[in-house]
Amino acid sequence: EAIGETLVDHFVDEKFQGIDAIYFDGLRPPQGSLPADLIEWRRLGKGEVATVDKPILFQKEPGDKIVIGDLRQGQLNDQWLTNAFAALTGTPELLDMLFVSSKYRSKGLYTVKLFKDGRWHYMHIDDRIPVDLSGQPIYLSGANPNEIWSMLLEKAYAKLHGCYEALAS
Repeated sequence: EAIGETLVDHFVDEKFQGIDAIYFDGLRPPQGSLPADLIEWRRLGKGEVATVDKPILFQKEPGDKIVIGDLRQGQLNDQWLTNAFAALTGTPELLDMLFVSSKYRSKGLYTVKLFKDGRWHYMHIDDRIPVDLSGQPIYLSGANPNEIWSMLLEKAYAKLHGCYEALAS
């Protein structure tokens, strides 16, 4: 609430952005990874991501039942995390509970609740995700390109661990 009430424009997460949010060392990305100058951060909510034209957190059926589609792993070697997220899709209401705030989503502010080291952590993130120069997401996405929960959850998890590279292997 404190963050959202002060927003005039879209939220920008100053603590998790740029190449430091991608790699441990931006000058030496892991072998096979995109170099820093080929990565941009673009907003999901403003239609800046090539595959996302009508972003929704979750796809829903009539009656507000959440329907989760398949996941597509990106360039990050985090199949273990993709599989963990896929396991959560069997209980969509639990997955939905990880996104604890919806009040400021129109301003690009999401609060995601994650459990680590015996306690819950509330990660405040914006809706900017890393993309290649064509605007394609470089990391996890859903089979339905407009369903953005997987990109945001992976981003929150990366922030909790310092950067996206920390999720590899």
